[in-house]
Amino acid sequence: MEQNAVLDAETPILKIRRLIYGRLAIVFLLLLTSWWWTSNIDYSLASFPHRLFLLFLFAIALTLFYLSLSRFHPEYIWQIRLQFVIDIVLITWLVGETGESTSPYVTLYIVLISSVGYFLGKFETILFAVLSTTAFSIISIASRDSLLSSLTPEVPVSRFLQVVAFNSVGILIVGLLAGHLSERRNVVKKLKETEESFDDLHFLHERIVESISAGLITTDLAGKIRTLNRAAAELTGFEATDAKGESVYRLFDDNIRPSVDLCLHRAGEGRSFPAAHFESLVTRNSKNDAGENQSTVACTVTPLMGKKGMVNGLLLSFQDITQIRAMEKSLRRADRLAVVGRMAAGLAHEIRNPLGSMSSAMQFLEENVKAATPEAELLGVVLRESDRLNEIISNFLTYAQLSVGGLAKDKLELTNVGDAIKDCLVLLQHSREINDSFVLNADLPEAPVTIMANQAQVKQVFWNLFQNSIHAMPDGGNLDIILKDFAGKHISITIKDTGCGMSPENIEHLYEPFISSTNGSGLGLSIVHNIIRDHGGRIDVQSKKDKGTTISVEFPY
Repeated sequence: MEQNAVLDAETPILKIRRLIYGRLAIVFLLLLTSWWWTSNIDYSLASFPHRLFLLFLFAIALTLFYLSLSRFHPEYIWQIRLQFVIDIVLITWLVGETGESTSPYVTLYIVLISSVGYFLGKFETILFAVLSTTAFSIISIASRDSLLSSLTPEVPVSRFLQVVAFNSVGILIVGLLAGHLSERRNVVKKLKETEESFDDLHFLHERIVESISAGLITTDLAGKIRTLNRAAAELTGFEATDAKGESVYRLFDDNIRPSVDLCLHRAGEGRSFPAAHFESLVTRNSKNDAGENQSTVACTVTPLMGKKGMVNGLLLSFQDITQIRAMEKSLRRADRLAVVGRMAAGLAHEIRNPLGSMSSAMQFLEENVKAATPEAELLGVVLRESDRLNEIISNFLTYAQLSVGGLAKDKLELTNVGDAIKDCLVLLQHSREINDSFVLNADLPEAPVTIMANQAQVKQVFWNLFQNSIHAMPDGGNLDIILKDFAGKHISITIKDTGCGMSPENIEHLYEPFISSTNGSGLGLSIVHNIIRDHGGRIDVQSKKDKGTTISVEFPY
C-alpha cells in the first residue's frame, strides 16, 4: 500500500519511463566522464573505456527491454523493483571491475538508494540499502580473499575493514535518510490530498448552502450574525460581509425577540432545546425601497452544535410565505363571498317580485294624481327610491351570478382592451361628476392589445374602478391609466388616483360585499374581483390614507 501510494502522484507509466531514461543518461555520463578522466586530454580510442562502453550497450538493451515490458505488463511496481535489483547487480559488477572497496563508483549505490526512496516506500528503501551494503561487502571481501581477481594492490586488513565499514555505514545511513524522506513525502502527499478533499467538501458545502431556497443564518451565543446564505441576503437586503457581526434582531420584526432570547439563554447554558417556530416580518434593507418592502417569513430556530457536541450558537432558517399568506386570505375571502353571493341571489329574487308590483302600482297612481301637488311629489320620491332599490337588486343578481356561475366560454370574444378603456373614459368625461378639477391621463400602446374575454364584463371592471377613483377624489385630482402588453404572457392595467386612500382595515375587507367607503352599495369591487377571477386574472390594491390608491389588474392572454 505504501509504495502504491507513492506512484499515485503521477501516471505510473510516466514514472517508469523517467526511471528508464534517467538510468540510460547516467550510464552515458559515466562513460564520458571516465573517458575524460583516464585520457589525460588525449581523446584517443586507446584511452576509451571499453568496459564502460559494453555497460552502456547493455544499458541500451535493458532500456529497450524495460520499455517493451512497461507497455505490455500492468504490474508497474514489480517492474520498478526488478529494475532496481538489476541495478544493484550492475553497480556491484562495475565496482568489482574498478577497484572493489576503493572504486569511485561506490557512490552509485547512494544514487540507487536515493532513487529507490523517490519511487518506492520507506521499507523497500531500507531493504535495498541493506542489499546494496551486502553486495558491496561481498564483492570487497571476495576480492580481498583472492576469490575474485582484483585490480587494486594489497592493503592492510585494518584499512580494508575501515573502507568497507565506512562505505557500508554510509550506504545504510543514506538508506535510512532516503526511507525517512520517502515516508515524509507520503505524509505530505496524503496531507495535500486531505487538504484538497477538505477544500472540495468545503466548496461543495458552500454551494449546497447557497443553492438552498430557504434563508439560513448562523449566530454566536450573543446573537451576533456569523454567516448568511444567498437566499437570506436576498430576503433581508444585507450582504454577507455587511451583516457579519450585526445583531440578528436587525433583520426581523421585534416579535422574534422573546423566542430568540429564550433560545440564546438555553444555548448559553450549554443545553440543547427543541426547535422554535414562529412567523415574523422582514424589512428589506434597500435604499430604493426606503424600508417599505416587507415580507412575511416562517422562522425555525435550532441549536448550532459544535464538533464536540456543545451548543455554540443558533441556526435560523426562514422561508418567504408572503404569497402563501396572501393566497390563504384570498381563499378565505372567496369562501365568504360565495356564501354572501348565494344569500344575495335568494334575497334579490324574493324582493324583486313584490318590488315590481309596487312600482307598477305607484306608476298607475302617479298618472291619476295632479302635478305640483304634495301627493305627486311623494309619489315621485317613492318611484325614484324604488328604481334605486331595483338597481341595487340588479347588482346583487350580477354579483351572485359571478360568484356561483363562473365564466361561460361561449361568451368569450377577441377584446381590444385599449378600446374598452377609451370607451369607459369617454363616458366618464361626459358624466356629471367630472369637472375641470379632474385630470384624466391614459397611457395606451398604439398597437391593439387584445385578449380573449367577455367584452361587457371587461368594460364593467374598468367602469367600476374608474368611478371608485373619481368618488375617492371629491375635490378633484389626477387619474392615471397605464396599459402594458407583456407579449405572450399577460397584460397589465394600472389605475392610480390621488384621492383619499384607504386604511389597512378597509383594504383587508375590500372585496367583501356591502363594504364601501364612498356611500355606495359596496358591491362594485366585489363584482370586479369576481370578473377578474373568472378570467384567470389578478387584482392588487396598494393604498395609503390621504395619499391615494394604486390598483394593478392583470389579464392572461
